[in-house]
Amino acid sequence: MPSGEQVIFNLLQVSDLHFGDNLGGDAPERLSARLPPLLSRYKHFDGLLGHHYKALTALHDFYRSLWNQIPKCMLIVSGDLTANGAESQFDLAHGYLSSQCAESAFGLGLGYDGWASTSIAGNHDQWPGNNRVLGSPTAGLKKYFQRFPIIGPRLELRRELSLRFIFVDSDADVSPWGSDRFFARGHFISQLTELQNRLPPAEDGEIRILVIHHSLMNAAPDDDADQPTRSRMFPPALEITDHSRKALERFLLEFDIRVMLCGHLHVPRLSTVDVSDGTEKSEILEVRCGATTQRDNYPYELDIDRARKLAPNTLVLHKVVQRYRSFYWQSEVYWRNKSGKFVSTSNYSSLLPRELKKEILLFSQ
Repeated sequence: MPSGEQVIFNLLQVSDLHFGDNLGGDAPERLSARLPPLLSRYKHFDGLLGHHYKALTALHDFYRSLWNQIPKCMLIVSGDLTANGAESQFDLAHGYLSSQCAESAFGLGLGYDGWASTSIAGNHDQWPGNNRVLGSPTAGLKKYFQRFPIIGPRLELRRELSLRFIFVDSDADVSPWGSDRFFARGHFISQLTELQNRLPPAEDGEIRILVIHHSLMNAAPDDDADQPTRSRMFPPALEITDHSRKALERFLLEFDIRVMLCGHLHVPRLSTVDVSDGTEKSEILEVRCGATTQRDNYPYELDIDRARKLAPNTLVLHKVVQRYRSFYWQSEVYWRNKSGKFVSTSNYSSLLPRELKKEILLFSQ
């Protein structure tokens, strides 16, 4: 750590865990999820691959080593705990996230009891639990998640610095039977309207962080544009509707959001986004976590076209750092390499961001 720098807050972000229906048995591969039918023919089924035991082990090891270094580390799941929203899949996710090792179905566990109060649901969590996209969510969604949006309490780090997390359901206005559900688009005007009525003005030194499943940035994994494409009448699959995008940009500026934590697209990305109402402008750090425990390689038994690639498992470690009289938010992407460990440095480049680490100035005294 550089001289004069002090870490005053730590946060681990994981996303798109995609717990599927467990195969059962003691062998490691039997603790991974069952594969959906037709997976080898259609890449559109990749989001149903389910969890991989190797990734669960790597996350367990990373989190445990983190606790040895950082006794107090917040955990956030930025959506898609399940493969298709089945209640049994929510239960598996809960067991892994909240239980100690011996109590989990996997013999592994993070032991983070309050995970649901610092996490959000994703679009897969609102599926009907049968590998069909259209249909009402199962009882598992309400079993573990409160009604969104949620305005978290102020978390005071210093007398002059506090954090407030705001949790938004980016599928709130998506019909269970509509095209936005089928194409995994986000639509959530009602969430922002409610927050507009409930969210108080930011206090001095209050840093606001928005936790939302869908990303403001474009869905194309090879799109290097620094800013999202705006005003598209028919947004591509996986993105947010144009109406929600416009409203979100206004909301970010009006309510002083400085950091966005997202998931959904399985490809990590660190972006500084300029939002403006034509008069004022603000810089937002959007941190998009990839898929942390979903399979990141196709099983050997599937005959897959070589052109089909899966991004590696990733997670993000966030820190609030004080450097003399200035405060910074730092985000660093870790990816699971062939050794089975999450690492932050590598010459691996495909489907990883150009930068694995980025920071933004919060304020200076």
